[in-house]
Amino acid sequence: MIIRVYQPTDCQAALSIINAAAEVDRTRPLSAEALTLNPQANAVIAFTAEGAAAAFAWWWRRDDQDYFLEGWVHPAFRRRGYGGGLLTAAEVFVRRHGGGTLRARAYEDITGAKVLFERKGYTVERRFYAMRTALTPERVLEAELPKGISIRTFERGDLDLLVAADNEIFADHWGATQRDPETWERHMILSRPHNPRLWLIAFRDNEIVGECLCGASQYGNAQDGYISVVGVRRSWRGYGLGRALLTYGLRALRDHGFTTASLHVDSENHTAVNLYRSLEMDVVRTRLHFVKRVKP
Repeated sequence: MIIRVYQPTDCQAALSIINAAAEVDRTRPLSAEALTLNPQANAVIAFTAEGAAAAFAWWWRRDDQDYFLEGWVHPAFRRRGYGGGLLTAAEVFVRRHGGGTLRARAYEDITGAKVLFERKGYTVERRFYAMRTALTPERVLEAELPKGISIRTFERGDLDLLVAADNEIFADHWGATQRDPETWERHMILSRPHNPRLWLIAFRDNEIVGECLCGASQYGNAQDGYISVVGVRRSWRGYGLGRALLTYGLRALRDHGFTTASLHVDSENHTAVNLYRSLEMDVVRTRLHFVKRVKP
């Protein structure tokens, strides 16, 4: 096993690992462009003794002492220690840079993932549900907006207002971080399929009070739609705006040819889970969020 610092010339090797793993695990593939979009990331790549690309991981600092880690092991080289090697490399980096918290995530149904993290000293910090619903032609998708609210699709000039609203909407959600427009755009627009006609924004006069940001899923086939974000400003919660936004989002996805819609939700956000269930969404997978504190 050879693990070394990732170089730009390793791009195709890294993509071969990531996308082979994504196909088997039903996770998000990456493009060559996506590998260049996070300038703050640190990365390592692992090869077999024969030179085959076997595993890849990158991690980046989210605040002063909080790192987020993503890693992939090629299906042909699993159960050979590569996953543990990637986690060790990340821990060594964090330890040398003053210590901190490493966070990672994996679906519960990926064979060996939970055991690997637990053996390396990680604990499960949170569970998120992947929920999905069918968008059948005969399904009625109608909802009444609260008085004074209008919904329209995203325009480029909305970006700063939308980021500010998004930061406020999710300020009290677990794992949320405040993001500037550049970081938000890189994560939400440049690194994933983006169709502004599927981004629905709720306005009260000139103020953004809610959002439902939809697009093509990166986890399934071409007919799977995905809801990246749905949320309402605190002062407008309890008026049915969240249900209306989600209903409008589901309808927009169906109108654009998608036959299913899915999203992720914190399993402890019972209000959101119950809302999604009431709109015929069912839990199809559980994603585990792991944490480990690394001393200097």
